[in-house]
Amino acid sequence: MNPDKGESSINSRPWSNRFTIRLPLRLVLTLSFVFIILVTVGVTDYLAFKNEQETVNDLVTQLFSEIDARVDQHLDNYLDAPFTINQINLNALREGQLNISDTEKAAQYFWQQGQFFRGFGSMGYASDKGELAAANEPENYMIITSPSPSGIVLRRYAVVDDGRRTGNILHEVQNFDVHARGWYQTAVKAKKPVWTGINPALTSRRLDVTAVTPYYDGEGRLQGVFYLDVSLAQINQFLRDINISRRGQIFIMEPNGLIVASSTSEQPYVIKDDEIKRLNASASSEPLIGLAARHIGGQFTDLGKISGPYQSTFNIQGERHFLHVTPYHDSRGLDWFVVLIVPESDFMAHATANYRNTLFLIAASILLSTIAATLVARRVTRPLSRLSQSATAIAQGDWDQKLEMKRGDEVGELADAFNTMTVRLKENLTSLRESEERFRALVEQAPEAILVRDVDTGLFVDANRNAEKLFGCGREELLKSGPERFYPQSQPDNRPVRESMQEYTARALTGETVTFERTVRNTAGREIICQVWLIRLPSRDCRLIRGSFIDITGRKRAEERLTKLNNCMLGFGPNPFENINRLTALCGELMRAACALYNRLDKGMLCSWGQWNAPPGYNPVDWPEGHICYDTIIRDSDEILVVHDLPGTEYARTDPNVMAYNLKTYVGQAVRFGEDYVGSLCMVYQNDFYPDDEDKKLMGIIASAIAVEEKRRRAEEELREASLYTRSLIEVNLDPLVTINLEGKITDVNKAAELVTGIPREKLIGSDYSGYLTEPEKAKKGFHRVLSQGFVRGYPLTIRHTSGKVTEVLFNASVYKNEAGEVQGVFAAARDITESKRAQEQIELLKHSIDIHYDGAYWMDTGNRFVYVNDAGCKALGYGREELIGKSIGEVNPRATPERMKSVWERLRKEGFFSTESMHHRKDGSEFPVDIMSTYVQFGGKEYNCGFAHDITERKRVDLAMRESETRYRTLFERAGDYVILLEMGKDDMLFIQDMNEAALRAHGYSREDILWRPLSVIDPDSSPEKNKERGSRAGQGGSLLLNVRHRRKDGTMFDVEANTQMVQIGGRRLIISVERDITERKRAVEELKRSKELRETILNSMNHEISIIVVSDFMLIDVNQVVVDRLKM
Repeated sequence: MNPDKGESSINSRPWSNRFTIRLPLRLVLTLSFVFIILVTVGVTDYLAFKNEQETVNDLVTQLFSEIDARVDQHLDNYLDAPFTINQINLNALREGQLNISDTEKAAQYFWQQGQFFRGFGSMGYASDKGELAAANEPENYMIITSPSPSGIVLRRYAVVDDGRRTGNILHEVQNFDVHARGWYQTAVKAKKPVWTGINPALTSRRLDVTAVTPYYDGEGRLQGVFYLDVSLAQINQFLRDINISRRGQIFIMEPNGLIVASSTSEQPYVIKDDEIKRLNASASSEPLIGLAARHIGGQFTDLGKISGPYQSTFNIQGERHFLHVTPYHDSRGLDWFVVLIVPESDFMAHATANYRNTLFLIAASILLSTIAATLVARRVTRPLSRLSQSATAIAQGDWDQKLEMKRGDEVGELADAFNTMTVRLKENLTSLRESEERFRALVEQAPEAILVRDVDTGLFVDANRNAEKLFGCGREELLKSGPERFYPQSQPDNRPVRESMQEYTARALTGETVTFERTVRNTAGREIICQVWLIRLPSRDCRLIRGSFIDITGRKRAEERLTKLNNCMLGFGPNPFENINRLTALCGELMRAACALYNRLDKGMLCSWGQWNAPPGYNPVDWPEGHICYDTIIRDSDEILVVHDLPGTEYARTDPNVMAYNLKTYVGQAVRFGEDYVGSLCMVYQNDFYPDDEDKKLMGIIASAIAVEEKRRRAEEELREASLYTRSLIEVNLDPLVTINLEGKITDVNKAAELVTGIPREKLIGSDYSGYLTEPEKAKKGFHRVLSQGFVRGYPLTIRHTSGKVTEVLFNASVYKNEAGEVQGVFAAARDITESKRAQEQIELLKHSIDIHYDGAYWMDTGNRFVYVNDAGCKALGYGREELIGKSIGEVNPRATPERMKSVWERLRKEGFFSTESMHHRKDGSEFPVDIMSTYVQFGGKEYNCGFAHDITERKRVDLAMRESETRYRTLFERAGDYVILLEMGKDDMLFIQDMNEAALRAHGYSREDILWRPLSVIDPDSSPEKNKERGSRAGQGGSLLLNVRHRRKDGTMFDVEANTQMVQIGGRRLIISVERDITERKRAVEELKRSKELRETILNSMNHEISIIVVSDFMLIDVNQVVVDRLKM
């Protein structure tokens, strides 16, 4: 052996081997077994623990996102409602339904609003004049201001159940100035709807935030402020109802740290010296809230820097807590922060228990391994080989492996430990699978269609059963597709599909919950409008977006119908037939009918007054018997009549239209006029059609609107007949009548004016009035005198006829004004004085004049005997002059008894003249009426009675005819179905009731004696000199004025009327004719439309986030959304 070589060999060994400690194999095996068990169990438990921890983190993130969405949704809904209510009250004030000048009535209105809109506090209105009317329905009181010599007094009254105040004054404030209130100043300063700060309530211990809405008139002048107190206690209750976790809490605070609401029982305020003080979150007695607030304050010196969701963790006594902060802002000034705190232990309890079990298992394994290691040396090879095989099988997924070693040595114990480890691993895997199955069941049971899309591949990676139903294909087919396959190019947002998808996806990936409308075309080709929500799902390997789809096709259809119906009614013109035709066409279009008709019974015939899509050759007038529409009318029912399979019914034989146009289905709604059914709104189809409840409701609304137009048509016809009668009275006037505007142009004439000028009415109107007079300059002077003085009497002028004939007249003229008192022109009447002037010229030849005078002239002495009678008198009486001279007056006038003649002479001597009507007897015994004018004459020292007797037979006949005409007018006036009221404008622009027809008297509950010559304000509370002047001005400018006003009956109840008013000038008196009708039913129909719209909005806002129960007064609809219940079960 070579020594050098041997030394080299020894020196070449590694330094580590030189100092290796040789241990006994038993100890090595024991330590090895212990190490393997420690590593295996420890790593398995660690991985399971970390996996559970990551699962918890994901669940917490998803929980925070869902709670954020729910809180935002609730706050949006709850905090939008006060401004909607303020706007409703503002609209009521604009439309005259709310009269703030009557503060008690206004407060009663607000109390009734509080009954309808439950859950809110004080509601009211403050005017720019310092008036305040408010009510608090939950606390049963109303606030009313009233003027006093020292200033405005505010009183708070208790209220009984029907909204009337009691005499019990709860509180009174002298010299109250509402303009100094903080909420009023906030609204004035903002000039738009805003929130005030959070303040303690005035009458109870709570915190309120006030919604204020300023009201400006059409010229931008502030009229007042509406306000509504919103209690934060409702938000507290909502937060308490949210099931976050066993110990999780949620609260809302302002940027200054003051608490708005929380899920705890702690109030967001403290009471100090009987005064409510806001509570700072950092000073909260709730440990989680106080520590969370201080942690946030330590992270952010300015909470305004939190612009989006912020998530963090912090420790409390060594325990980890999750913290989530989300800012909440709205456009009306709210700046809040929603804070969620969840202890990690609420989710890690199961993982911690597993961790403790594993530690116990490791300790037991170490003990067993140490004991068994002493015997393992001899029996280690084969058991280890079997152990290796079992471990390999488990690694390949065979969890049913079990080592069967019936031996009591350490190898057997190791086998037992291995089997125990296998069972624990299998249990952990089973728990994870069960968790996944619970999540899958939650998704499958959700009411909406849910799909999960991989953003990177663009394909769906998961879908529930409702998604299969919505898209019309199985899950396997869906997972091979992306959303582009089911999106048509035409979308509600009118944007390219790819562009909008990229934007919505990018927003969802940032953590935002994105909602929008999308049209989906399923595999059957049916297009469905859906509301879509996108939210990012947590994932380590890819970017996943969850989409929730809810079918809103029905809702959209209802919105479209309401919009079209509203636009149709807003576009109504003055012609009721055109309006009925528009309503018929709208109904046919909305119900997708083949043809739509409104058939009306008129003079025994069935007439189509409204037609839409009528086929060529359709007969619009026919005998009613046998027609389906006639049966719909005579059945006297408001129910919809639906007839299917028309060719198989008797109507195929009786109704000529069924077979002629191949009709299959008929849907008809009777139209009622008063108590009678007069028409039928019908839809016909050439296929099978089954109307749903919405269709039936639509037909009922349109049928009611047609009935309103029927009433309007009837009223206009009656008014037109009355106007024609009035015009005829003007036309039969024998004196020329003319109206002239301020420019001297003729605006209207009667028939007598045409005759005296020889020019037709069409040419006279618009021409200069002075051109028809022989002295134009004199005529213009008279015109200007009328304008300056207001009237002229007996102004002489001469009218020239086209034939050259002239007529001398005396003009009586006066100005006419509008309701504002502004002069609009001149009204003139010309009295023909040609004959009277000629008589004046012949006065100089008195005897000759008397002899040829048309009337009888009689001279009598004091013995009442005739001393002279002219030819006309002789002729009228049938005597010769010689026969009458010396006769007593009693022989031709039996009424002229000596006693009566004695009184006549006394009056003649005293007054110089006497006039009367009497009867004269002719020689043949006949009699005729005369108008006698007697004059006292002294001549030659004797007294004479010089009288003229004018035969008034013709005038009596005309008077009788006029009285008959007036009787006919009074009959028409009294029998009119609408309310006709004649008003006279008095001094200071006060309106007085001159007359009412019977319909108006019945409607208002008065007798004619009770109401005549009383002020209009008795039945119209809004009447005032200012409004009367404004209405008179508007009626005078446009000829007529259409108003919606509220009238008061004698018993104090109110009702709505539509008034068509017109001002006329008669004899210098300003009269207003008002034709009115009750529009209560029409307004109720409009309210029904409004309430239907509110119902639709309530359903939309309630779906997909909370349990909602909706009750509608007319048809009791109840809907419960299960989404929140299912989510709370997580």
